[in-house]
Amino acid sequence: MPLLPVYDIMPAMNKMDIHNRECLRLLDSGEGSGPWNMAVDEVLFLSLRERLAVNSPSIDTSLPKATIFNNNTETLHSNRHSCDNSTVCSCSDNTSRQGTGGWLRFYRWAPPTLSFGYFQRPERSIALEMLNEAGICLVRRSSGGKMVFHADELTFSMGLPIKIISDKKAPFIDLFRKMMQPLVYGLSDLGLEAAFATLESGSESVRRHGTDRLHCYAAPAGHSVMLAGKKLIGAAGNLREGVLSIHGSIPIWPSQPPIDVFFNPEEAKCDVETAFLGKFISVSRIPELIHAVATRFAEAFNLTLTIRGCLTPAEKMAAELLACERYSDVFWPKKSDREQHEIKVRAILREDVDCVANNV
Repeated sequence: MPLLPVYDIMPAMNKMDIHNRECLRLLDSGEGSGPWNMAVDEVLFLSLRERLAVNSPSIDTSLPKATIFNNNTETLHSNRHSCDNSTVCSCSDNTSRQGTGGWLRFYRWAPPTLSFGYFQRPERSIALEMLNEAGICLVRRSSGGKMVFHADELTFSMGLPIKIISDKKAPFIDLFRKMMQPLVYGLSDLGLEAAFATLESGSESVRRHGTDRLHCYAAPAGHSVMLAGKKLIGAAGNLREGVLSIHGSIPIWPSQPPIDVFFNPEEAKCDVETAFLGKFISVSRIPELIHAVATRFAEAFNLTLTIRGCLTPAEKMAAELLACERYSDVFWPKKSDREQHEIKVRAILREDVDCVANNV
């Protein structure tokens, strides 16, 4: 079940103020499988792009190169592949600005899942049959970064048009940190002294542990969020078609996959100090954290927050297609097939967006 209550999450706003703002979609999706979770995040990105195209016809929605940001290095990589609702305010589905302000989504995983970054080769490190026998799912993310074991954690994804993050050109790391800042503030609102890792701390960890580890938490980067001197939040991002999207993990309690599923157990070790949310707040306060982060996110980017606990019917159909045809295969279909998947998905979403626009 989703953790987020659908009542009284934001104070009342002036109606004129509401209609002058873009809308930020807040989703608390509860548990899902690895392929489903990754497909939903991809669909939220594609849905945002279609809505932006309707509102700004000059936007190019072809498939340009994507910038994929690795959580454990400042290096940027380029690749053509990136990859009964309650609302707080009267930002209805029939307003042209609905959904163009981006999304903030929280979710969990069932069954436990190992996710790998876009550039990683899990078949070189994992005994796939043993992983399956252990009841653990394996999925490839469209974002960069390294391996993450998703079990007892709160996961988030968020996406914003670059024009909302900054009205001028800025280094990618600056955009990334600005979009992650509401998480730091949200934790602080609960009395937790969170802060970004310094570049020096990341370099020190890489010097001590090396960069050849599989695990995302092997080293903090400059945009990792630290708590009590330990890494709490790891994240990886993807800048594509004018939208920055980020995946991130907030571990609640320690959890590790069986060590014998790795060909080289040393490679999979996570010996950097990690913070766990459950040691600092009770699990019952997680909805309060979601509330705080969402509020801070909307305030930071001058957005109107709308609570949408589920996808539209078209988005659900598109997510089912991607979950089945792309994300259920850790090796991913060949490039031409992936492009056909995206054409199908965008056609589904464009029909949905056009229908809304024509009813305005």
